[in-house]
Amino acid sequence: MFNGQQRRVAVITGASSGIGRCTALEFARRGYSLVLGARNERALKAVASDCRKFGVDASTVDCDVTRNSDVKRLADRAIRDFGGFDVWFNNAGVSVFGYFDEVPIEEHERVVETNLLGTMYGSHVCMKHFADRKAGYLINMGSVLSAVPQPYQTSYVATKHGIRGLTAGIRQEAHLRGLDNVHVCIVMPASIDTPFFQHAANHSGRAVRAMPPVYRPEDVAKTVIGLVDSPKREVFVGTVGPVMSAQHKFAPGVFEKQMAAMANIGHLSPKKPARHTSGTLFQTSKLAAIHGGWKSDRTSQIAKAALAAGLGAAAIYGVRRRRRYAQQHAGSLPTAA
Repeated sequence: MFNGQQRRVAVITGASSGIGRCTALEFARRGYSLVLGARNERALKAVASDCRKFGVDASTVDCDVTRNSDVKRLADRAIRDFGGFDVWFNNAGVSVFGYFDEVPIEEHERVVETNLLGTMYGSHVCMKHFADRKAGYLINMGSVLSAVPQPYQTSYVATKHGIRGLTAGIRQEAHLRGLDNVHVCIVMPASIDTPFFQHAANHSGRAVRAMPPVYRPEDVAKTVIGLVDSPKREVFVGTVGPVMSAQHKFAPGVFEKQMAAMANIGHLSPKKPARHTSGTLFQTSKLAAIHGGWKSDRTSQIAKAALAAGLGAAAIYGVRRRRRYAQQHAGSLPTAA
């Protein structure tokens, strides 16, 4: 509660399109005041205008999360306009597709700066505020790729693994400091129907697309709101996430080969060529919609069936491997006295 007002305040980065835009509207629908940050100022103002239709206040900040000074300005704006904030959602993110060594190193650097350092900057300023208040919700945008590896997006995968570790470390520190009302969470979506894939840099020579199964951005927005209603350490969005995570944990070698094959045909079109592009890594896009136009239909069912079959194969492989190990070491096992 700030300045005698009962209304909660949420700060969102990457709020001009996709999941960020969708989540801003969901918070507005729930009566939150908003402070929205993104590089696309024109699109950001349109989002704020849509949020105000729900009768809430919404401020905007031209914010590039690769600059710590911009992220600090975002927090300062929330404090100036509303006296503080209750929720901070580190959502901004970018990606680049292609073989690791064929992607320009400066583009890998930009992915790290945006995704990992941007999340670090936001978490840093956010936790300072929450430590003073002794309450708040820090929600970081991870991915199913926070839990499993995938080819063609190696720097993106590295950042999402890093965000998961960062989030866990901050959460542990909150516990040690007795900040029981500061909740630190990570949301880990699978493929989502947003312009993310149109925005991505691409040096694969093949058109990028959302790998099925594809889920709705509304599912992510409701999950984020759900973390405020009922905090959890980690939450996947999409039923495929827990399946993939379990498969990788149980039989990583089998999973990595399977995932490589699936990403090769799922994320990159085998028939549609594409020119090299840095996407929106260094510039904004005119495409600022919530949805990307990616359909899920039958391909999703095929992908789910393939993953389920892969998990079954991994389970059989794991059981056989343990049996072989037991047989090989049967003579060396200690016996009871």
